[in-house]
Amino acid sequence: MMNVSLVAIAAASLVFASSGHALDLALTCQGTATISRDNQANVRAKSSTGETATGTVDFGPSLQRFDAVVQVSIREGHAKVKIPAELVGIFVRKRDGWYNIDGMSVTDEEIRGHLPMMFNPPVVIDRMTGRIEIGRATGFNGQCEVEERPSVPKF
Repeated sequence: MMNVSLVAIAAASLVFASSGHALDLALTCQGTATISRDNQANVRAKSSTGETATGTVDFGPSLQRFDAVVQVSIREGHAKVKIPAELVGIFVRKRDGWYNIDGMSVTDEEIRGHLPMMFNPPVVIDRMTGRIEIGRATGFNGQCEVEERPSVPKF
């Protein structure tokens, strides 16, 4: 398993459904990212007459998992996430790695939205347990903890 420290940050300020108060928090989420990789092998065969043939055998996709860290910040009415580059297809990859979280909703139990890319992968954070899920079969699953924001600058 490859150990990767990646940072993904989401920004948004949302209103609690029941209380009407603005939600402003920062989370650090540690977990596992899962990607789908093609599983192929190159082969070479030699006949009894000395002729050779080469080819590729396709064993279908396989899932590759690696450790990742995702940071989430929710404030000021906007939600964004910086997800690990390995989770994003080459055609939708952004230079800075930041993606909006669309359709964001907040209840006492969860924060939910989706990423604006193919298949609209969901983003779900369980507010009771701290579990985060981004995507479905491939994506990120982890556990979030609240980050304390300093009230005065460090420098």
